[in-house]
Formats: sequence, C-alpha cells, structure tokens
Amino acid sequence: MADILMEKQQKQRRRGRGRPFEKGQSGNPAGRPPGIGKRATQAMQLLLDGEAQALTRKAVELALDGNTMALRMCLDRIGPPRRERAVPLNFRRCATPPISRAR
Repeated sequence: MADILMEKQQKQRRRGRGRPFEKGQSGNPAGRPPGIGKRATQAMQLLLDGEAQALTRKAVELALDGNTMALRMCLDRIGPPRRERAVPLNFRRCATPPISRAR
C-alpha cells in the first residue's frame, strides 16, 4: 500500500504543479466535437444576413426617441471606450535621505 502511495507521489512530482495530465493527453479524450462551436454562430449569422442595416436603423430610431439602452448601445459603438484621465500629483521632496536596504 505504501509503495503505491510513494509511486503516485513520484508521478505527481514529475508532472509538476499545474499540469494534472501527461503532455499530449487531455483530461477529456472525447472532448467537444470539431465544428460544434461554429454552429450557433453560423445560425445567428444566417438569421441576421441582410437585416443588419434595418436593425441598425431601428436602434438609432429608438435612441432618438429616448430609449436610454438603445442610446447607450449606439454611443458605445460610435467612439472608443473612454480611458481614465491622468491625475496630476505633486510630490514634496523628502527632508531625509532614503533608507539603505543593504544588509
């Protein structure tokens, strides 16, 4: 029993932290089938084909009518996200010299 436990610990040490599986071997060999993630995106694109201009026009109309969510959506797409502005800081000089950290 102790031999099995020691062997298991040795194997874990070789793999290293953050690598629970052997190199080249997945934790889920079956995994997600190829192309499955694209299906939802492709379906959405088929539904929206040719409707992008009408949907954009409707969003702009709603924004102009006062719909705050539509207004926010339109404004978010017009300009880049606003960055924080730099705040000027005035530092005073220290009267004492910095402490040496040498040991």
